[in-house]
Amino acid sequence: MNCLLLVQKLLVFFILTVGLAASFSAYGKKDIELDKFVYREDRRIAEIRAMIASFLETKSGHILDAETWVSNLAKTSCNSGLISLKIECLLTSGTNYCREKYGRKKFQDRCFKYMDVLIINSLSEGSFLSRKEKYQMVKKYKNFNKAVKRELMNRYGAVATSFAMSKEFKCGLEDVACFAEGVDHFCQRYSDEGRLTWQTCVGSLIRFTAR
Repeated sequence: MNCLLLVQKLLVFFILTVGLAASFSAYGKKDIELDKFVYREDRRIAEIRAMIASFLETKSGHILDAETWVSNLAKTSCNSGLISLKIECLLTSGTNYCREKYGRKKFQDRCFKYMDVLIINSLSEGSFLSRKEKYQMVKKYKNFNKAVKRELMNRYGAVATSFAMSKEFKCGLEDVACFAEGVDHFCQRYSDEGRLTWQTCVGSLIRFTAR
């Protein structure tokens, strides 16, 4: 299986399953296929809405701190050749980070959502910047990490521009429900066209537009 497609499937399964576990348990039917439940359109859109809200309701400084923490963790403690182990490590560590940083459940839950986006983007970084480009940036910039963040945001912006000009874009962030539906539909098409995986597309759009 293509590595990017594998990453997408694992990310969707792990992140959405965690977010929807309680809802699924409420059904109480063993014959329901978890895969179908997780990938259902209304569940995807609901998750996107929650992720967007988590960014809008959190101070930018907290987001930036968490983003730096995820980036460092992905290169050190959670660095692994097995993508499934890396994802599990990042998600588990991210959960612990939110629980330790915030005492109130309301803020922990909000942190879980934006942490998911930051983890998605960390794992999808190679879709936006190649190793060759990073090597050139190491030689060109004194502050490599800052340069990488700036360039990634520029490339997320290019995806956001494509979204804003697409038929799926029908409203802005003033209507989060409508915006989330547009993001889902746009990223489904973007993925079908082989440009980016759905998960990578969603993560980049949320990070750029809800910053």
